[in-house]
Amino acid sequence: MATCYDKGTFEIVDLPPGITELPSMFQYKLKLGPNSEFVKCKARLCARGDLQYEHEFGETFAPTSRFSIIRLLIALATQSGMMLFQFDIRGAFLCADVDTDIYLKLPPGYQPPPGKTAKLRKSLYGLKQAPMAWHALIEAWMLKYGFKPIGQDRVTFLLNRGKSTILLSLYVDDGICATNDVKLYKQFLKDLSVEFELSNQGQCEWYLGVRIEQDLANKRTKLTQTQYIKDVLERFGMTGATPISTPMEPNTHLTVADCPPDFKRNKEFVREYQRIIGALMYLANLTRPDLAHSVNQCSKFMSNPGPSHMIAARRILKYLAGTTELGITYQAQPSTRANLLWGFTDADHAGDPDTRHSVTGYVLMIAGAAVSWSSTRQAVVALSSSEAEFYAASTCWCETTYLRTVLAQLGCAQ
Repeated sequence: MATCYDKGTFEIVDLPPGITELPSMFQYKLKLGPNSEFVKCKARLCARGDLQYEHEFGETFAPTSRFSIIRLLIALATQSGMMLFQFDIRGAFLCADVDTDIYLKLPPGYQPPPGKTAKLRKSLYGLKQAPMAWHALIEAWMLKYGFKPIGQDRVTFLLNRGKSTILLSLYVDDGICATNDVKLYKQFLKDLSVEFELSNQGQCEWYLGVRIEQDLANKRTKLTQTQYIKDVLERFGMTGATPISTPMEPNTHLTVADCPPDFKRNKEFVREYQRIIGALMYLANLTRPDLAHSVNQCSKFMSNPGPSHMIAARRILKYLAGTTELGITYQAQPSTRANLLWGFTDADHAGDPDTRHSVTGYVLMIAGAAVSWSSTRQAVVALSSSEAEFYAASTCWCETTYLRTVLAQLGCAQ
């Protein structure tokens, strides 16, 4: 609440007749450090945005940085020998103004006198329009400062001042930056702190749950989620599991025939399966492309898994037990291959035995390691293996074209 008062998030006014107050609540969270150590307790005032009326908000979409773009930024920084920094904007959603009249019912202990209410002057966590309002505010500030938007998502920015460069990407209120001029970066932070309250300023070592180990002398950067894997194994009772060498048995095809009938569906079994796959998806999307295919196969049965599906999911956990330190390592390449985007694609014709759909897989690489990858079921039924391969190549080319566009805007045309 102190942050809300400091930022002037709301003011106490008379409650207009016929107005329904929007309920609010406190959200409590324990903040943990890189090694799952306790850092502090957090309490955040949130509006019940699920109870908002349509006239109280308009557009609600707000972009966030794609993981592939974050990895691309790190890869380019590794190749160029740029330093990686990070920052966090505290109370970001409380900085943006609201464009409609919203009256908030404060939680018990903070309620105003009878006949009074809290009228929002700033955006608040939980409001449907809060993410969009914040993005519009920070984007306007970046453009005014001189940053140039990169890509189509408008959350990655480039600042050039002579030979000095800052490449920045935002994931809501968490920023990661690559720069070749520390003095320029510090000036940027100083100017940013005039408008927003910053924290976690320093060299980037921990970002979105990923440990980043940068070796500037050898132009090498490693991304790992070792602590997250250990926490996942402990959560599902697999800490002492016997490691295995592959995440899935070769030629395994999970089918709906193994799903139990509705009257035998165990809700707790389903929830446990969903928790396991949800935890694995975060790994497969950030730093573990080796899990992409197996997690994709298991995720098709989230609503009604059977025993064989659970065995396959727990096999992935056993694989993780022996590969906790595995991650992505970017290494600067010779000048002939500097910033060169290259990749592989393949298709498994009729790989889904239930629908006869094929499976597309691809990986795109820069600086000697993957920046983008995917393993997904194709949307149409391919009539031949050649058609499946062309479809996979087309899917890969769409991602390649997007990354080539971003690279061209950064001066790394392919």
